[in-house]
Amino acid sequence: MFHYIVSITIILIFLMALILYVSLDKKVVYKTLQNKHVVVTGGSSGIGKAAAIEAAKLGANVTIIGRDIAKLKIAVSEIIEHCMDKSEQKIQYAALDVTSKYETISQCLSKLESDVGPIFMLVNCAGTCVCGQFENMKEQDIKMMIDLNYFGTAYPTRYVLKPMKERDEGLIVFVSSEAAFIAFPPDTDTPGFEKEELTKPEETKLISGSGGLHSADVIGKKIIQDAMVNIIGNKHL
Repeated sequence: MFHYIVSITIILIFLMALILYVSLDKKVVYKTLQNKHVVVTGGSSGIGKAAAIEAAKLGANVTIIGRDIAKLKIAVSEIIEHCMDKSEQKIQYAALDVTSKYETISQCLSKLESDVGPIFMLVNCAGTCVCGQFENMKEQDIKMMIDLNYFGTAYPTRYVLKPMKERDEGLIVFVSSEAAFIAFPPDTDTPGFEKEELTKPEETKLISGSGGLHSADVIGKKIIQDAMVNIIGNKHL
């Protein structure tokens, strides 16, 4: 029995990723992200910020998305320090709530593309967890997690997928949790993880804790590096 609703939403996200994966058959290894536009949701802290830093190190133009403008500005300053070429790379933020309607999200991403260029890589890192026994959870918490963890991933992905297919190029990254699939990434030392630990049931701790606790820098780097070893179909993504 699932002990918290996030496991359900993460499985839905995993199925989306699986559908994409099984239709692909040709491996392409990207050595650099130079001049490519990388968009990271949840990019102001934790794994998202670490992934954005790694993309900047590899020469990408990076846009981080989040709700807290103060945190976003601080993160942008930090990311810039890691750029391969500070004079050429564009590092910016977009204040956006990814639980918004699809039209709002598509308008924001469209503007980003007009400013920076087509989105080559979308890293879906926005997410949260209100832990606890499922039967005791509040309805508003369940809805909030589905809106953020599922639709907050599905809508940005829907926007980028069609043009990526048309260009026959692009990468989409889904971030799951180890508790859902005994998988990826393992527990990571982030502000979000600290918050989850306050309400996480013992059963969940036993599952997710089996992978140990890792730093956001290690996980962020791994996400970007693994995404760059991509499987591309002969005709379309």
